[in-house]
Amino acid sequence: MNRILRRRPSPALIISLIALFVAMGGSAYALVITGGDVKNGSLTGKDLRKNTLTGTQIRESKVGKVPKAKIADKVGDKTAAAVTTRAFFAAQKSPKGFTGNETLIGKISLPAGAFIISAKLTVSNSATGTLRANCFLRAGTSEDRGTIALPPGNGANTGVIPLLQAHVQNSPFDASVFCKAEGNEGLNLFNQPPFTTATNTKLAAIRADDAQVLDF
Repeated sequence: MNRILRRRPSPALIISLIALFVAMGGSAYALVITGGDVKNGSLTGKDLRKNTLTGTQIRESKVGKVPKAKIADKVGDKTAAAVTTRAFFAAQKSPKGFTGNETLIGKISLPAGAFIISAKLTVSNSATGTLRANCFLRAGTSEDRGTIALPPGNGANTGVIPLLQAHVQNSPFDASVFCKAEGNEGLNLFNQPPFTTATNTKLAAIRADDAQVLDF
């Protein structure tokens, strides 16, 4: 009896037969590659089509700190609008007299937030006696005040009052400057036109949401 020599077909033969069957069958097969087929760290940015990755494919908790972002919805737990630095400035157009009653010199309306607010005004006295100008910067319940003595006479009858205040409020508010005059007996503090005048008043406010208002 002749011995039939049996041998296992080679891999090359198997692949050739598969290719032959596919060609004869006329069917199309899609090649599917899964994560298990790709060696970790082997793909680079050049292997990805541009603008194909979205937030759905990216685990945001694994993304490191972004050094700079032109557009962002939030910074920490605050909206971008809440932490964007904003400055407000207003200047007096014409002189305003004030009497022994508090008189509004000027104001700016501010949105909710934490603000550092400053004001500066020039005050003058046209009376024949010494007057004192008392001026106040009020923002919500916060207040700063300044007083200056204004003797009569050219040069001595003019002075500058600087004011500074920090205020935090969760609703819109006004930052306002008021002044009133005080003087010695015999001077009519309610004279019209007033003896005391405010000019060149400037109001500025800068929002600083991380500002801490402290006492010392």
